[in-house]
Amino acid sequence: MDEAFVIKCLNGIGESKNQEVMLSIVKPQVDSLVKEIQKMMRYYSERTVKERKTIGRVLALGGGSNMPGFIEYLSKQLNMP
Repeated sequence: MDEAFVIKCLNGIGESKNQEVMLSIVKPQVDSLVKEIQKMMRYYSERTVKERKTIGRVLALGGGSNMPGFIEYLSKQLNMP
């Protein structure tokens, strides 16, 4: 587990020679997170229809959010800058 954590932190899913392998490993978990965020965004949007409020930013906190390429992947999946 410790070795996997170090590899994840060093390589991440950003552009690198190991990007394809790393993405295939973490993609199921990251995509699950993306789906949960999308559900929350939809829930919020459905309950604020009259006010026309939308979520304009998602904050990623914690050790995993520092993984190289994670923020860019999340941004792309959620269509948010």
